[in-house]
Amino acid sequence: MRKVRKPAIRFLMGLYVFFTFVLGATFPAMPFSVKAQTNTPVVIVGVAFWVGLLFSLLFLVLTLVKYKKWHNQEHGDEIPKKRLPGVLRFFRNTKASIADGVFLASTISFIVLMFTKYNNAYVVYILLFLMIVSFSLHSILNGSIYNEIKKKNKRGEKT
Repeated sequence: MRKVRKPAIRFLMGLYVFFTFVLGATFPAMPFSVKAQTNTPVVIVGVAFWVGLLFSLLFLVLTLVKYKKWHNQEHGDEIPKKRLPGVLRFFRNTKASIADGVFLASTISFIVLMFTKYNNAYVVYILLFLMIVSFSLHSILNGSIYNEIKKKNKRGEKT
C-alpha cells in the first residue's frame, strides 16, 4: 500500500476550493448570460455550475478518504478526539475567522436585501457568490483536516 502524504491531501483540498469558486462564480454570471442573444452563454453557465458542484463534492470526498488513510498510517489505532464538525465550529484560526466573518456578513446582507425593494439588484448575485464560497471555506478551515494538514513537520521529517 502506498504511503499517503500531506501534500496530496493539500492538493485535493485546493481542488475542492477551486471548484467551489467555479460553482460560486456562476451566480454573478447568470444575469449576463440570460441577457445574451443566443443560448450559448446560458448553457456555458449551466455546465460550469454543474461541473463546479459535482467536482467540488468529488474532491471533498476524495480529501476525506485520503485524510482517513493518512491519519491511520500516522496514528494507527489511536482513538481520535471527539470534536464538532467544521460546519459547527467558528473562528478556530485567522483564515477561518476571515471566512466566517464574510459568511456571516454576506448572509445577513442577503437576508436584509430580500426584504427591501433592492432584491432584484445585481448585488444579490454577488452575495450568493460570497455566501457559497465563504461557507465552503468556513467548513474546511474550521475542520480537523485543515488543522492537521497545516501543522508543520519537525525538522528532518518528510511530509
